[in-house]
Amino acid sequence: MEQILRELGENAEGRPGRLIFTHANVRMACISDPQHDRMRIVAPIAEVEDVMALQLGAAMDANFHSALDARYATSNGIV
Repeated sequence: MEQILRELGENAEGRPGRLIFTHANVRMACISDPQHDRMRIVAPIAEVEDVMALQLGAAMDANFHSALDARYATSNGIV
């Protein structure tokens, strides 16, 4: 997967298991652990101040009830 991201993503940099890249003008991170068959892609969605309370609540509910392994979080004012 990292090789594909390096080929298709822009400005891909990092080391095995930790890759930062850009796709569709969005900076993302791919964190992987082949020994445990795990991979996570982290991408910003919106600035917290632009997300209405109902939208944020709905996203958290949907994530909790239906996502197998997705997570939402806030960091530096970004959801």
